[in-house]
Amino acid sequence: MLQRSMMDVHTDGKPLLSHLRRITVLVLLLLLTHHCRGQSQLISSSQPIVANLGGDIILPCYLEPAVNVAGLTLEWTRPDMDPRFVHVMRLGHEMMDKKHELFKGRTSMFTDELKNGNISMKLSNVQLSDQGKYRCFIPKLDRQTFVQLVFGPSSPPVISLSGLDGQSGGVVLQCESAGWYPEPEVLWLDAEGKLLSAGPPETVRGPDDLYTVSSRVTVEKRPSNSFTCRVQHHNTTHTTQTHFHVPDAFFISEIGQVAKAKSSSSPAVGFNQYSLKIFKCNEKLLLEKSRREEELKDLKREMESKETDRKRADAWRNEEKLKETRSQLEIQRTENSQLKREWNNQPHDKKGKEEEPERFVNEEMKNKKAESFERSYNSQLMEPHRTPPSAQTSDSGFNIQVNQPGKYIRLRNTSTEEKHLGQWELHLQVNNKNPVMHRFHQSSYIKAGGFVTMWAAGYGSNDSNTDLKWKDLKPWSSGDSLQFTLYSHTREIQYEHCV
Repeated sequence: MLQRSMMDVHTDGKPLLSHLRRITVLVLLLLLTHHCRGQSQLISSSQPIVANLGGDIILPCYLEPAVNVAGLTLEWTRPDMDPRFVHVMRLGHEMMDKKHELFKGRTSMFTDELKNGNISMKLSNVQLSDQGKYRCFIPKLDRQTFVQLVFGPSSPPVISLSGLDGQSGGVVLQCESAGWYPEPEVLWLDAEGKLLSAGPPETVRGPDDLYTVSSRVTVEKRPSNSFTCRVQHHNTTHTTQTHFHVPDAFFISEIGQVAKAKSSSSPAVGFNQYSLKIFKCNEKLLLEKSRREEELKDLKREMESKETDRKRADAWRNEEKLKETRSQLEIQRTENSQLKREWNNQPHDKKGKEEEPERFVNEEMKNKKAESFERSYNSQLMEPHRTPPSAQTSDSGFNIQVNQPGKYIRLRNTSTEEKHLGQWELHLQVNNKNPVMHRFHQSSYIKAGGFVTMWAAGYGSNDSNTDLKWKDLKPWSSGDSLQFTLYSHTREIQYEHCV
């Protein structure tokens, strides 16, 4: 009675048991869908992998989504061989006991990629016997996929104009392709993809056991005059092809009237000879045009390369100038910091003296100028062999900076040209003392805008900007009067400066 009563309960006009069955089926479907989604699929190439004889090739195989398979057994096999094992990995190590002799020392896997589900295999020094179908298999996951390895050329077939057909007025095209194994087939197609009738291909097997195939077809004038030579394997989808366009002028029908007008007493012979000449001439013109187009492309690439090199050189020069400017600024900053430290280290009474009223400073400057003029005049009287005052100049591209504490002097080239100082002399007279002299080395020079720093004896040993030391140069005080004279190797005065 209880069972009967349950059957009598209705929902939307149907028994309750019917609804329970539907719910059970729905739950099973959901569980099955979830289970299938959680399983990774083994993926490989849907197209044949094309190899070159003696080269290396990678047969792709990986799990999607990725799963770490480093601890699993992984198998690469050739089902058509005995033994069938090509490469077997177990716990990250290759098992060699069942491996086929032909593959020993030529296979490897990317062990670092196993954690990412990548179990692709690299095959080195590919041989003709390597062609075939390979199986990638993971026993524990019961997942497998297949990869086809074939041999094919590294370049598409070559189409050339072979001749003229005097009977049909068409053009004979020849297609040739090398590097195939096994023997391929050749197909000719028009612009609409329809097969063209061609004679049997010629096949030659070379010493490397690879095949070279060639085929000829006679084509007549069409609206597009575009044709395709396709070379492919019989049992695989590996295909390579080349498209070719024949100009209208190559067809005899276009030049027939001219040829007949030029023919002699033997119309057929004259026609064919004249047509062949025009054909060869047109072919030569096409080849010349193609050659010139390639030359123009090469010239364009060369010009673009030169322009790139020029821009790089300009950028490098600008960068060098920027570095030099930064270096000079850093030197000036260091010099200013050093002067500031020396100023702060001076006694207070000396600071007070240098901070006297402007009137006192002006008077002192006038006295120094008078003393400088007197020393210059006496120097000219004592050295009559030197260049007369009329030839002397104080604006000849040089400038001297003086360190007032008396530690160094800096000779700067203010011109836009490089100054060579070989065997030049720089004289310095402090107050009324005998001048000291420094003779520059034969190879000495100062770049445009550059300078040379000369330190007094006992200073500058730890300074990075030291160029040379003037051993006879003694330190001077801030109140001393200085006169600099720069002589060239011909004893001409190049620069004078008084401080």
